[in-house]
Amino acid sequence: MVPLLLVLLTVGLGALFFRWNMDRLHVKQVQRDVYQRIMRDRLQILANSPAGSPDPYAALNEACAAFSKSPGVIAALAKLNEQWADPRRLAPNLVTALKEMAAACGAMPQALNDDYFLNPFQPPIDEGDNDLSSAS
Repeated sequence: MVPLLLVLLTVGLGALFFRWNMDRLHVKQVQRDVYQRIMRDRLQILANSPAGSPDPYAALNEACAAFSKSPGVIAALAKLNEQWADPRRLAPNLVTALKEMAAACGAMPQALNDDYFLNPFQPPIDEGDNDLSSAS
């Protein structure tokens, strides 16, 4: 009887641990997805431009739920929201929020400086080289 109880207890604890770990991994994946969407569209956010996709603003709103158990992220998002209208504070507040999100979801090494967050990769556009018909 005792061995049966020990087996049932072990299986039950294993199932609970598995469920807890899967939930934790799912939360981290949702956080990374939101973080990646904000990083992808940070140029539009920094321009404070409503033109284009509404996705970056949706992602910022989703970040409140995705990072609800991360006080640093919530504080940074609150400050970003409070000072949104001040163009001098938008970039520093966004960088702070992105760094807090990165730390919370483990998405980014700490070696990156603020310039990485403020200057997304954008290839230079040369208007003279747009004619593909001359390429052979």
